[in-house]
Amino acid sequence: MKFKLINKDELSEEMIKMLYNIEENSGGDPYSEDNFKQILLHNTNLTFVCADNNDYIGVLTLNIASKKFGGSIYIINISIKKEFHRQGLATKLIFEALNYINNNSDLNKKPISLEVDKSNLPAYNLYLKLGFRLADDYKDEDQYGMISSLEKILFNTTNKNN
Repeated sequence: MKFKLINKDELSEEMIKMLYNIEENSGGDPYSEDNFKQILLHNTNLTFVCADNNDYIGVLTLNIASKKFGGSIYIINISIKKEFHRQGLATKLIFEALNYINNNSDLNKKPISLEVDKSNLPAYNLYLKLGFRLADDYKDEDQYGMISSLEKILFNTTNKNN
């Protein structure tokens, strides 16, 4: 498996369609194609992919300038093609993205946050194992708000992978 940051100039219509295919085939409730494209192209968002040979099988997008949770690096979306679930790829994709942030920016003091559907227990449990906790002041009927530190997630992810 290879993991990499997708540069904005690589986001051709064809690339966006390939990444949207992951979103559509991840088993969750996908974004609309237009919303997904806007997320990928937003100027403060970074997109990372996981590839098996030349086939993209996972995508993660985060916003490095989010105002959510008091100003955080906000994980907008993680999608893994359904046939590749339960292989640790979401964990590895999170690790690669946050390791990139840790090594290539001055953002490593910002908290990391995300929202997860309350019905998505596998994802919720994964985030708990990685060191996320429920955000104290987050109130939503359908989602949990979760927050952690970059240091804690990288520590837990490194230990989980060893």
